[in-house]
Amino acid sequence: MKSYKFIIPVLALGAFVASCDTDIETIHEQGDYVVDPTQVSELYYQNLREYKATDHEIAFGWFSKYGGASSMALRFAGLPDSIDLVSLWGGIPTDPIDMAEMRMCQQKKGIKFMPVSICRINKIDNQTPFKQHWLEILAQNEAGTLTGDAFEEAKHEVMREFGLHNVDEVFLNDLDGYDIDFEPEGDPVRGELFYTMLDEMAKYLGPNPNITKEERYALIEERYGTAVAQKPGSCDKFLCIDAYGQDPGAAHCAPLINYFLSQSYHGMISRNGYPQEKVVHCVSIGEGWNVDPATGSTPQVGDFNTKTGLMYDYARWKPAGGKKGGFGGFIMNDDYNVCNLNPYPYARFRDCIQICNPAIY
Repeated sequence: MKSYKFIIPVLALGAFVASCDTDIETIHEQGDYVVDPTQVSELYYQNLREYKATDHEIAFGWFSKYGGASSMALRFAGLPDSIDLVSLWGGIPTDPIDMAEMRMCQQKKGIKFMPVSICRINKIDNQTPFKQHWLEILAQNEAGTLTGDAFEEAKHEVMREFGLHNVDEVFLNDLDGYDIDFEPEGDPVRGELFYTMLDEMAKYLGPNPNITKEERYALIEERYGTAVAQKPGSCDKFLCIDAYGQDPGAAHCAPLINYFLSQSYHGMISRNGYPQEKVVHCVSIGEGWNVDPATGSTPQVGDFNTKTGLMYDYARWKPAGGKKGGFGGFIMNDDYNVCNLNPYPYARFRDCIQICNPAIY
């Protein structure tokens, strides 16, 4: 980490200019709609990317509400430079401004972006090919023409199609991984069916110990072509699971995922089945996360080392092994807003990044 001593002190603040939420920030266009902070050198970006590549506790967030030219609170260019991983809760960008800024964040800042969806086949549009296949086999089962082992295998085949549909969203949109939101609530995609879908995705994504990089490269090349397979990082894209109280099963899932994004919104949820270096505890920003559960107060003024609140607790917490996956927040852009507890955009997020990964002066 000492090689980053000239840059990491800057990371806590990122590169922004703002005095209140209604001010126009000092920005300039670099072509193709990209809006980038002023007075930022290429060396800054290089060091930032090198920092992201180190083994450290990550900062993660679900990001939403983006959609063209609007407040920097709803812009990819407004994200903290030092955030590591972002789940696209607002969907894969379609607006050219959003897309260009997301690409800038990927390429210059080393931020990784993942599509996300709640993993329920009953919520999938009926026109989606694998959902049509699902409805067909259910109809055949009801008619008595597909039963027993054949029906079970047909369900698993649809799960493999579901998994490939998710993987396609990553590779066809040049994204950095996938966030599976495991909240079945009675949906069939749980247990062995979920594992079949996950196993198919893990052929292309995540740290799967059961496949070599050469085997993965061949699969990617076969499905997406040589140009995609040869892109830097094509064989190293992330696979993550997020969940609230329920758990899809650590014994099967833990080896296949980079991070378990725990929706520990109102208090830390034990995830003992997962290596702690893979667990990222996340608050729900705007829902009382900034209240100290012990006292009910919000002492968030002053030095970040003395501030309290659930996100600060997660940033400071160290497991017995000494390292956790990191911390995060749901709808992180709600922390952009400036108020008496948040003197500049994403101040609390930046505080917690500093707590997890202290600057070297």
